[in-house]
Formats: sequence, C-alpha cells, structure tokens
Amino acid sequence: MNVRDVAKAAGVSPMTVSRVLNNHPHVSPEALQVVRTAVDKLGYRPRRRSSGTRHSPTQNKKALDVFALITPEVRGGLYASLQEGFEAGASTGHKQIITCSSNNDVDRQGSLILQLIDKQVAGVAIVPVTSAPTPPQQIRILQNAGIPVVLLHRDVEGISAPCIDLPYQKIGETAAQAMMEHGHTRVGAIFSTRHGASQAYCDAIADTYRDAGLSLSESNVAYTERWPLTVEDEERIIGDWLSSMMSLPHDQRPTAIFVPQDPFAESIFLQALEQGLNVPDDLSIVSFGGSWRGSAVARRIAAVTVDESPLGQQSAKLLNQMSNGEMSLTHDVHLQTELGWYEGQTLATITTG
Repeated sequence: MNVRDVAKAAGVSPMTVSRVLNNHPHVSPEALQVVRTAVDKLGYRPRRRSSGTRHSPTQNKKALDVFALITPEVRGGLYASLQEGFEAGASTGHKQIITCSSNNDVDRQGSLILQLIDKQVAGVAIVPVTSAPTPPQQIRILQNAGIPVVLLHRDVEGISAPCIDLPYQKIGETAAQAMMEHGHTRVGAIFSTRHGASQAYCDAIADTYRDAGLSLSESNVAYTERWPLTVEDEERIIGDWLSSMMSLPHDQRPTAIFVPQDPFAESIFLQALEQGLNVPDDLSIVSFGGSWRGSAVARRIAAVTVDESPLGQQSAKLLNQMSNGEMSLTHDVHLQTELGWYEGQTLATITTG
C-alpha cells in the first residue's frame, strides 16, 4: 500500500496526501479530513526515516541503496554527460542509479518525487523544470522523508539544499562577447520560456551589447513558451521565426543568433539551410551545450560549453555525504560549473554592421 492507494480512496491527488502526511500548513480542512479518514480506514502507515535534517546510515536499513537523477528531458548532450558523471560518482559510494525524465512538466516532476519517496531511495539529484517554478513543497517532502536532495542547474525558491548552478549570466555574456568580437552588431535569440535561465541569458546579452554602445532589439528575440517541443511544432516555430527575421530590411536583420539548447540550435541550422540561407555567411549561430559534441551537426555549431560529467560526479558526492550523516540535508552551499568555448564552424567574422 502506498500514497497513491490513499489518494484514490480519498478522491484527492497523491500530492495532497503527501502534504497531509508531512503536516504541510497549506492544506484545506476538507482535504485534511478526507485524507485522515482514508488513512484510518486503510490502516496506512507511512514509512519514514527521520523528520530531522541529519540522519545516520543505521536509519536507512529499509531504503533502496539507489540514487535517483531527475532531468527535464534526455535528448540533449548535457544530460547524457550529467548521467555519466552521476553514475560514476554514485559508484564510489557503492550506489546504483535510476534516471527519470519529468518531460519538463512540473506536475509530472511532482509525481516522480512521490514515487521516489515511496521507494525510499537513498538520495535525489534534480534538474528542476523550466516550464514553471518548482513548488518548494516538492523538494521539502523529500527532505522531510529524510531523503537527501541536490539541486542542479538552478535553485528552488524557499529551499535550503546543496545546489550546483549553471552560470546563466556568464553564459549569455560569453556568447555576446564572441558575437561582438566577430563583428556582429545586430543579433537575435530564441528561448524556450520568458523566465528563469532564458531571462538571465537575454539580460546578459542585452547588457553586454549596451555596454558596447549597441542594442539587442526586442523584435529579434523570440520565445517558444514551452520545452520540449514536438518535431512538428519545432519545425513550424523555427521556420516561421527564421522567415520573419530574414524578411526584415537588410540594415535591421540579425547577422547572428544565440540559441541556448544544442538540439534546438541543430534544428535552426538545418532549417536555415532548407530556406536557402548560408550558415554562417548569411546567418551565424551560437549555442550553449555540452563540451561533448554528440552529433555531426553539433560538431559544426559554435558554442559556449560546459562539461556536465564533473557536475554529475559532484552531485553524487554531495548525496553520499548527506546520506552518511556528514552534511545536513539543508546545507545551503552553492557551487558553479566552469565554462568552455567550442569554435565550430557557424560563427563568421564580418567587417560591416
């Protein structure tokens, strides 16, 4: 018997059951009553390790000796390298791993977390979704169950936990500087959403160009509003945006664009060729992605890069330290990964604006 059985009997969501069981303050009296009634009727007793922020190995006897990795998707080179490093790091603590994809959906992410609590995994490393802010209770219920959590790429507001950040501001600055150094005074960008990392990228590019007496035109910036996309939506959005950009008067048309996902940058590269554009002479492309360039197209695209393998290893090391009682589950340490640059073949040098 698990929380899903209780949720079905009470006619509420598994997340509501978890909130009641963990004494979450924001639960309606009605929900509280129906869940408690279902718990009493079914005789359900949740299995917990500890309600504190520290625990010892002796408290983990019934737990799976497994670390879990949750990512928004699995297509990009970033996540393949992250998983490789995470598995290597987990093995040093004699842990196996399981991987889960939230499909960049915050509700699916919450469901995965409840399943991992029910399985009593030994620790969770999570790349929070970008489609919406992650509710802090999704992370807090893991900590309340005594399960160590490491946040990757971005933090979750209201949560104290180890976090290994991506330096989004620095990524945007590096891309902008590379484009300026190659003579591109008019640039564009396409992002998945309007908040979080996308906003940091956009602000960094705009600030870098402003400091040089130039500007990032708002009309040259687009947002898909969701990620990942279906193949059909991706092709339509990219095709429409490229057509719109390249139909601008010549003195307004961007000569280079920044795309902060390798798979998306590859699609733009191919769509540009289909539209008869010469890359990089008609349009240069700069991406952000993994230092491991996993495909023939990715190996052509100029990119700000990060090696996710060490990040994965570091996250597993932190989980090991917390699961061994060497570190508090709410230890609020922020680490950042180092950036690299991949020259590629898609960033032309131009001499006119």
